[in-house]
Amino acid sequence: MLAQVGGVQTPAGVLISVQSSLPSPAAPQIASLSPASGAPGSSVPLVISGSNLSSVTSVEFSPSAGITVSNVNATATQVTATVTIAAGTPTGQANVSVSVWPSAGISNALAFTIVAAGPQITSLSPASGSPGSTVFLSIAGSNLSSVTGVQLSPSTGITVSNVNATATQVTATVTIAASAPTGQVSVSVSSPTGTSNALMFTLQAPEPQITSLNPASGSPGSTVSLSIAGNNLSAVTGIQFSPSTGITVSNVSASAKQVTATVTIAASAPTGQVSVSVSS
Repeated sequence: MLAQVGGVQTPAGVLISVQSSLPSPAAPQIASLSPASGAPGSSVPLVISGSNLSSVTSVEFSPSAGITVSNVNATATQVTATVTIAAGTPTGQANVSVSVWPSAGISNALAFTIVAAGPQITSLSPASGSPGSTVFLSIAGSNLSSVTGVQLSPSTGITVSNVNATATQVTATVTIAASAPTGQVSVSVSSPTGTSNALMFTLQAPEPQITSLNPASGSPGSTVSLSIAGNNLSAVTGIQFSPSTGITVSNVSASAKQVTATVTIAASAPTGQVSVSVSS
């Protein structure tokens, strides 16, 4: 006896087929990536915007060498994920798409660029210099091999030359004009992959230098009008004698190349040599 319940009648019975009246879910579509690039050795919190994304279960990169995706979360218009890029990952473009398993398929693809890591600097040596001097600057850090420039800001009176770079060090000659203002300036380096973070370099007033005393002697019980010649003396505020037993200094006045003062030598001051210095 043959009976037909539905579908196709066969000698053994009836093959029943069941069809859903529900429409197939729409395929996911992606419109933008933020960010759209990352560097080897970094972890990128990726945000993918689009439509029909609520059922997304995975994010795919192609090629995927050195790239790991985790923490995928989806809403109707956005997918977030953590993208870990290994240090040895080759630079270039990779296609990014999202997928819904098993029914709605894979989205369109957008380009994500693996860019060379930008330069990072960690220390300056020396970290200061004086107007009117030339400093041989060494900058330590990472990803420095492609560095072509060293920037100081503000740069008034500062010239940089002889820039040389290795993976972990940049060297340069920094010429500071005598008229350069004192204070702090920021130092950064630049390469085709970007500009580094900044570190502080201090332009400090040059130390005073003295070259002669006039007169170079005095007697106990006398008062000497002392004139001291030299350079960088305009900020001088004090004159020191050592040992100073019986010696008093007053009326200190300074210009760029000369300091004058009144030196009173007590009658009891011991004879012999004393050293004279100035301070600012």
